[in-house]
Amino acid sequence: MVQQNDVHHVASAAVVVGADGSVAADRAVVWAADVAVRRRRKLRIVHGLDLQAVRRMYGGYAGRVPMMIEGARDHGAAVAERAAQRARAAAPSVQVSTQVSD
Repeated sequence: MVQQNDVHHVASAAVVVGADGSVAADRAVVWAADVAVRRRRKLRIVHGLDLQAVRRMYGGYAGRVPMMIEGARDHGAAVAERAAQRARAAAPSVQVSTQVSD
């Protein structure tokens, strides 16, 4: 098991950045891509979802909840992929992965 304070793990960890489609997030993605290249690390782009809020908002319409959750996940994946494209354009050598977090 790797400890969180293991110097070897921390030194090789990916650079992680959040993306929400905003101008500020786009700037953060470009910055993080540059940092990842300079430090010879991978870049992980994460888009977070608040599915509990979706469930609360549409809870009275139980039949629509799965459709709304699927739509939120699809939107999140699209946001993360656009951010990955931006990162690759800014730093072509960066290795990028994306994640949509529930």
